[in-house]
Amino acid sequence: MLNLLPPEIKSRHKVRSKLYGVTVAYIFIAALFVLGPIALGTYNYIQNSQISDYDSQISQIKTQIGQSKGLNDKLSFLEDRAQSATQYQEQRSYTSYLSTIASSTPSPVLVTGVQLEDGTVATPVFTVKGTSTDRRSIILFKDKISQSTDVTGAVFDALTEILEESGKSFSFSMKVTFAK
Repeated sequence: MLNLLPPEIKSRHKVRSKLYGVTVAYIFIAALFVLGPIALGTYNYIQNSQISDYDSQISQIKTQIGQSKGLNDKLSFLEDRAQSATQYQEQRSYTSYLSTIASSTPSPVLVTGVQLEDGTVATPVFTVKGTSTDRRSIILFKDKISQSTDVTGAVFDALTEILEESGKSFSFSMKVTFAK
């Protein structure tokens, strides 16, 4: 193809073409500088909102884990207490001890108190207090309770005579040691 344009017009056309190319490049670069940060800012905002959502979910899960740990601790504490109570009840059968004391008590003796002393689980010790109108029935009570198969020993702590208007009475305190 033949180009019959004068060189002046040709050079103007080349300059315009280059100017157009440079202008388009500048507009593209300017758009990149304007739209790039906007796009990056939007992307950053979206990512930060997702991160904050994840953080809130993590904190909720941590709270739930903390609550479940607290509940697990309470549950294990209650299970331990229930097991201890069961073991304690299995180790101590007060009914059999008290029935032994009651069956060994003669009719003139009045038992006024029974108290568990600090004995070991294997050998519980009770302090039995009471009164009677005669000394013989108190000694009979001690002998009868000593002969029981559950009792390993019976010892008087105190035996006192009480003078009242209605007559004499005797007060006693005796430690009774039971076998398990």
